[in-house]
Amino acid sequence: MEEIIIDQEGYFKMTALSKKSGSSKPGTRLRKRTALVLSLLLAATHVPVTGGAWTTQVSAQSTLVNQLEEKSHWAAPVLQKWHNEGLLTGYPDGSLRPDQVITRAELVKLLHTMFGFNEQGSASFHDVKAEQWFAAAVSAVEAAGYVRGYPDGSFRPSQAVTREQAAHVLAGLFSLNATADTSLTGYKDAGDVSKYAQESTAKLAASGILQGYPDGTLRPRTPLTRAELVSLLERLAPRMMKQGETLTGETVKGNLLVRAAGAVIRNTIVNGNVFLAAGIGEGDASLEQTTVKGTLFVHGGGSNSIYLADSSVEELQLNKQEGPVRIVISGASEIGRVDVQTPAVIEVEEGASIEVIHIHSGAAGTTITGKGQIREITNEGDEVTLNGKTLGRGKTEPVGGVAPQTPGGTPQTPAAPGSGGGTPQIPSVPNPGSGNPQPEPGDESDWTLVWSDEFDGTGSNLDVNGVNLDLWDYQLGTGAEYGLDGWGNNEQQYYRAENAKVENGSLIIEARNDGYGGKPYTSSRLYTQPTFTKKYGRFEARMKLPVGSGFWPAFWMMPADNRYGGWAASGEIDIMEARGRLPGEVGGTIHYGESWPLNRSTGAEYHFPEGTDISDFHTYAVEWEPGVLRWYVDGELYQELTNWDSWGKNMPAKYAFPAPFDQEFYLILNLAVGGNYDGGRNPDASLLPSTMEVDYVRVYELTGRPYNTPVEPQVLAEPLPEGAKEAVNGNYVHDMLYEQPIKEVAADGEALSPDYWNFVHISTFGGNGTAAVELLDGIPFAKLGITAAGNAAHAVQLIQHVSLGKGRWYKLSFDAKAGADRTMAVKLGGGADRGWGAYSRTLEAQLSPELQRYELVFQMEKETDLNARLEFNAGLNMSSVWIGNVKLEESNAPALYPDEPKPPVNDNYIYNGTFDLGRIDRMTFWHLMTDGAAATAAVDPAARELKAAITDGGASETAVKLVQPGVRLVGGSSYKLSFDARADQERTIQAALWNKEGTVIYAAPQAIELTEQMEIKTVTFEMQAPSDEEGQLVFLLGGRAGDVYLDNVSLTREGNSANELSLDEQFPLKNGSFSRGTANWSEHVQGRWDGWDQQTRYSVEDGELKFHISSAGNQPWDVMLMQTDFPLRSGSTYVVSMDARSTMDRPVELVIETGQQRYLEETVQLTDSMQHFSFELPVNDDLEVSFRLLMGKLAGLQSGSHDIYVDNIRVEQKGARDQAFLAVNGDFSDGLTGWGTHLQGQYDGPSSASFQEDAGEARVSINHAGINPWDIILMQTNKSLKQGQTYLVSFKARSTSPRAIEAVIDNHEYTRFLNETIDLTSEMQIFSFEVTLESDQNAGLKFLMGAAPGIGADRHDIYIDDVQMELKGAREAISGATVAP
Repeated sequence: MEEIIIDQEGYFKMTALSKKSGSSKPGTRLRKRTALVLSLLLAATHVPVTGGAWTTQVSAQSTLVNQLEEKSHWAAPVLQKWHNEGLLTGYPDGSLRPDQVITRAELVKLLHTMFGFNEQGSASFHDVKAEQWFAAAVSAVEAAGYVRGYPDGSFRPSQAVTREQAAHVLAGLFSLNATADTSLTGYKDAGDVSKYAQESTAKLAASGILQGYPDGTLRPRTPLTRAELVSLLERLAPRMMKQGETLTGETVKGNLLVRAAGAVIRNTIVNGNVFLAAGIGEGDASLEQTTVKGTLFVHGGGSNSIYLADSSVEELQLNKQEGPVRIVISGASEIGRVDVQTPAVIEVEEGASIEVIHIHSGAAGTTITGKGQIREITNEGDEVTLNGKTLGRGKTEPVGGVAPQTPGGTPQTPAAPGSGGGTPQIPSVPNPGSGNPQPEPGDESDWTLVWSDEFDGTGSNLDVNGVNLDLWDYQLGTGAEYGLDGWGNNEQQYYRAENAKVENGSLIIEARNDGYGGKPYTSSRLYTQPTFTKKYGRFEARMKLPVGSGFWPAFWMMPADNRYGGWAASGEIDIMEARGRLPGEVGGTIHYGESWPLNRSTGAEYHFPEGTDISDFHTYAVEWEPGVLRWYVDGELYQELTNWDSWGKNMPAKYAFPAPFDQEFYLILNLAVGGNYDGGRNPDASLLPSTMEVDYVRVYELTGRPYNTPVEPQVLAEPLPEGAKEAVNGNYVHDMLYEQPIKEVAADGEALSPDYWNFVHISTFGGNGTAAVELLDGIPFAKLGITAAGNAAHAVQLIQHVSLGKGRWYKLSFDAKAGADRTMAVKLGGGADRGWGAYSRTLEAQLSPELQRYELVFQMEKETDLNARLEFNAGLNMSSVWIGNVKLEESNAPALYPDEPKPPVNDNYIYNGTFDLGRIDRMTFWHLMTDGAAATAAVDPAARELKAAITDGGASETAVKLVQPGVRLVGGSSYKLSFDARADQERTIQAALWNKEGTVIYAAPQAIELTEQMEIKTVTFEMQAPSDEEGQLVFLLGGRAGDVYLDNVSLTREGNSANELSLDEQFPLKNGSFSRGTANWSEHVQGRWDGWDQQTRYSVEDGELKFHISSAGNQPWDVMLMQTDFPLRSGSTYVVSMDARSTMDRPVELVIETGQQRYLEETVQLTDSMQHFSFELPVNDDLEVSFRLLMGKLAGLQSGSHDIYVDNIRVEQKGARDQAFLAVNGDFSDGLTGWGTHLQGQYDGPSSASFQEDAGEARVSINHAGINPWDIILMQTNKSLKQGQTYLVSFKARSTSPRAIEAVIDNHEYTRFLNETIDLTSEMQIFSFEVTLESDQNAGLKFLMGAAPGIGADRHDIYIDDVQMELKGAREAISGATVAP
């Protein structure tokens, strides 16, 4: 079942509902129309649905009859009928009160009577007493799992339900068809219908079920009366059957409700749905020679069975909550689709047939037997059997044991637009499909055709294939031309123009088994980027698609420009894509979020009705409006999306909604072969050639009404259903201390522990390792020892299942470290049944050997998932990882854009200076303030420039101010303000820097002259005051009326950037490795000055600094190692570290100071073993500091001569070394730690090799080089390369047999920035190259050692050593040999 939840604004949500006891397995996802009428109406833990049912009985029927006759009540016939059937009783005083509003208690009583809930429990609500007339009903409905109360433990039985609330619930629960017109224009108060209820109310109104008042009003928020509720239910279920009743030879116009056991439906036609209610219990019900044109819902029945004999049912849904139900299908019965949502016993006798059986995960243990015909079974459940044979979970297979049907159906005549059959015609407008809540799609006349290709051979620029090159162009090749071999999806075709042709009024794209260009198949791909792009509209195509494993036809859209970043930050709209292996369905999806691999997606599937599939002509369409996307098949709406986001790299906020779907996109038609969409399957040779046939492609503009006005997406919190994993002391992560064994999962398909930790390394991804528990400072941590890094971040994982509720905010926190600097991707998402979708953004945790705390705050925007996955993804790197103190706690929604100090982003101290970030108003981080003036500020979503409309400028410039607070200002610095500006007429504005309160002017206002033309303005400020982290940038716009426009505002600190310091500033301490002896260093020995020590001295020996101390003196500073007067820059965090040992155990003190103040002072204890010490130093002001190592007399020091050895002293900007020296373990002194490998032969092809460390070198032993250069790879990936920077790559290499290898730097799209082929001999050679980046990239260094020209089949070894990949000038900056630019 499902439940309906209403929040305090009356907003309805639907979530999976399990019963209080014996609940279905977590993760079961049920379709809305499986729910039984109003059992759902009461399931809520926020503000429950209001409602009611009847109370105690009237003494005599005549009382009611007389009352109705005397009052001539409009509902008298219906009320009398319900009274006669025992469903309706009155009050103790003999009254009926038909016009009294329904209460929750009354509705529960009516539902109990109507549906026969037969479970009994004890009502747990403090305001429901056992002696009250509704207590038994509340108890029964609660025990059945369909009702919950308020958080305070109350039921509130006297609360009422409104007309629109009832309409919304009933429309969904009785599976009413959508209506094309949801405007409700026939009612005077249509605008009063709440947004959530518009479509539902329109459905009931359009079908005549919900009727208005004589004055032409609907009164949606008026409480529902008793008579109105009965009338609604009568129209929804005009025929009801009681226990033992037989129905023969009737035609039921609407729905049929079977309330109790023993019912027989014989020789009957039901034009609506049939509901076999829970009141049947463990009894039986029979359908004989009966046709059900809707859906047969089975919620009751047991071992005594539900019998279908010689009957026809379009769809059968099984969802019985207590124990399995037995379904016997016999005679010549024909069932279109069987949806099994709870355990069942299905017997298909000889002569009976079923097109499709879909077994959901909650139907574990279902058995199917018999000799009938079943065309296809899709199984998502465990322990499901077919004639005694276990069916694999998640497999879809044609059934041969229960005699399979031959897929029938000859190709139909091409259909008219918006439908599946008929003769093709060219309409002026599309069929917009069914109605929608926001906004209504409208009439056909709303849409006007603006672009089309009818593929009729017309046009002045046709190529030899008949393709109109004024409308289309070809995208040719393998994708490698774009740096995406396999088009980023492992596709196996080469796209050629020769595979497309226009003939007989259609575009034919043909996939062939005639390998070309290194790919085994060819096909074609057409796109409109060079010819046509559009923002918003209706996009549709009518086409028929190939059937068979390995075919991937698609009709989709991509952004004309990557305005918001690389895929998928700038979006992708998949109008239709299909798997030829699954011809009964197509999918529609959007991709959005951040650039890969942090992208996300949302989508749904459309299932074709019986008798047709993708091999027939169908019309696929998307209606795209600001803030809403709708998907249609043959005019039927099957998905609407209104929630997505887009994040740019290093941006302080998301792009304003509806980004990224607020820009020009272009169309694509293609037929791919193979690829990841269907698990890398390739077609059987017998299926080729195969074609995708397109009748037309059309694009429409919305002209009949305005486009939708987008609103900020909101996801309201829903309660966690029964069966959710409970928090322990507020933590949804169990076994935080690793007291339970960590389950190792290495086999694909092996179940994870549902409650505790799992160490996952599936062989598919090439990862391997061990998981153990290790104490760090007495606290248990999971240590992941990684022996194979694999080919993906998820190649090595630590996973625990957690329960996440839709709309709830969560905070994940944990401690972690690594054996060496590395990243670890942490996220929460769904499993296979949720398409592996992401629920949170991915936290790219930058790990180091030092233990750090990490946090991730997110909102669960997808549907509630009781089996969500908390994943620590540690693949792609062999450095060990420690993880501990993991907590997942519910959190309050964070303040997204507070007015607080903001660090500069990309060297800009102003946030949202382009007015396209944050809230939908695009004013995030800015404030317009007036004092004795009148003005407003707004950002047009198209122009994306701020407009200050000043109607009264006040008395002075300060009367209207545009302010951005939280600007970090550093004393003594110069700032350059740059912005674009214009005005509706020539005028002057001013700009200034103030303190937070506006009482101190740091930089005097400067006048800027504006004209009517947008011009770039620049102003320089001198910050003479002390630093202030909460300064303000202020534009003074007052003094006169008019309109002022601003855009592209930036404030940069001249000379010194807090984020992009020069290399010399990133590594301010020089020669810390003493590679240049004692250059840049000095020492202080007080005894030399005082005459009592002439022996203490320092020198460099074997690359270490040795300080021989004859006497420590009397003070800590009597013996010091120093480097003085180097800069630290405001806004940066520095890492101060060193390696040190002493021949005598002793303390030393490490200090960073200016002479007047110490900013870091740490005392550390040295032993005779070399130790590493590291500390972090945040800096808020520009400083000139000195490093001092105090080795004089410290507390605890014993007297005596001794030596101190120091090495690798560092004071450097945090993260700078990782950015400057990207190769990890390039000398292989730590084995293959930090290196990843790829061997294509593990998946397909003949390549065979092994990777190992041999005497400090990497040795790759190649048995077979494979087919492609990339079949064998040694690599380091996820390296952040910066625009404009030059990188040096050098290494040593040799081979036991002469051959070539490739040294490559490329990104995830396989765009190469370094592409060198080098020839190896048996002698070790040094190779070096330079590469300069034109844009920021996340890339990797790879050695491609697979197939190469001239390579023989002999086994050989390749040796690689001393790999360096570093920023040019960084080594010199660190050593101090030169000053880096």
